[in-house]
Amino acid sequence: MFNFISTKSNAKYSIMKLSLKNLLISSLMLTVTVLVTTVSSQAQETTPPNAEGKSVFEVVNSIDETSDFANLLDKSGYAQILKKQGPFTVLVPSNDAIKASDTSMEKLNENPAQLKSVVQGHLYQGEVPAEKVESQMGVTVQDKDESASNGVVYVIDQIAKQ
Repeated sequence: MFNFISTKSNAKYSIMKLSLKNLLISSLMLTVTVLVTTVSSQAQETTPPNAEGKSVFEVVNSIDETSDFANLLDKSGYAQILKKQGPFTVLVPSNDAIKASDTSMEKLNENPAQLKSVVQGHLYQGEVPAEKVESQMGVTVQDKDESASNGVVYVIDQIAKQ
């Protein structure tokens, strides 16, 4: 006789349980929404306004006067790295600068170790201002601030000294 449970108390318990479940689901959905919004806004803040979605490699590859260095980036394997998240600073000798140097394209193509070394001397982690590049590297930046989605590209007048 005392085992009788009223249907009114069962109904109250079920309603409370359902309300708690809805509250937890709503809280979880709100948390996920806030996280997605935060991550999305942070990603937008790190993309330079002139980037148009191109990586530093794609920017180098799109400039006619730097096609020789774009080929060197590709052959050295660094092109794949420069397509990833940066930021990177890439000092790109113009085709004329490469032709005027002691280092010929043929020599670089024959010597993969030298090729990687020369290319690596033009790549920097982080974004370096053009003025600092000119003062510390002893080169002249011909085209300043070719922005990319993952860094910046500077066309320079010579092969950077190792």
